[in-house]
Amino acid sequence: MSDPNEIKIQLPLRRIDDGSALVVADQFILQRIENRIHVVVGQIGHPLVTGTPEEQLAQIHELGSLPVHVRGRCLLGMPALRRLHSVLGGAMAEGNDSEVDDE
Repeated sequence: MSDPNEIKIQLPLRRIDDGSALVVADQFILQRIENRIHVVVGQIGHPLVTGTPEEQLAQIHELGSLPVHVRGRCLLGMPALRRLHSVLGGAMAEGNDSEVDDE
């Protein structure tokens, strides 16, 4: 039940670039937390290996795993998740400028 004294207004959004760095994202983890989705965005840390092919292979075997650097975390409610789905779906449907090479 809505409050009869409640005032509802709508204002346009103005996006402000706060100087955040542009980062590559190639890893995504989703987890449901109650009625929200926790999204963790990451990037694989590609190792620097040097030397002969044999030395490089030995270095790679010593790694054991590759680090994934967390680049951002978001907690999305259903309205925000729907907007994100719409934006990503639109980018996929356009196919031209929005298309991203698989890495």
